[in-house]
Amino acid sequence: MIFISMIQSTLLRRADTPSAEREIVCVYLDEFQNFSTKTLLSMLAESRKYGLALTLANQYLTQVAPEIQDAVLGNAGSLLAFRTSYADAQILAPSLGLLEEDLTGLAPFQAYAKLLHEQTPLPLFRMAIEKPTFRECQNLENLKKCSFERFGRSINLVEEKIAERYNKRCKSTP
Repeated sequence: MIFISMIQSTLLRRADTPSAEREIVCVYLDEFQNFSTKTLLSMLAESRKYGLALTLANQYLTQVAPEIQDAVLGNAGSLLAFRTSYADAQILAPSLGLLEEDLTGLAPFQAYAKLLHEQTPLPLFRMAIEKPTFRECQNLENLKKCSFERFGRSINLVEEKIAERYNKRCKSTP
């Protein structure tokens, strides 16, 4: 739970930075029901204006407290729903304008998507996801190499970025 508080504290410190200068920060919380706190509720309500792209993932909505469900469904700019249980479909279907059967009957690798693009909601649509292939990354070492090539940064670049942000913050603090 300290993790969520640290993220929120960092976000709030960005309030003085003009929104055009804020870099988007992406945070991915898998099994987010384990992080469900009042701080998370607050973050859901305010995260977008501080440049946080918060991605929440979960297997079953019934694992999430009702007030968190309401906050997620009320504040999520985008929502992807793959095949669900009937209990979860009862929660999701009304907010998507679907029948429960629409969600429980989805084939593998299909989902309904409700997306926000440039602060404008797009119409709900059904999408198919490509079945993952692992031809290029057939073993753990290749997977690590592929991941590093795609997402990795050199330690020097990371340290340089941290120093820039730290120095910028120190200069702006009286």
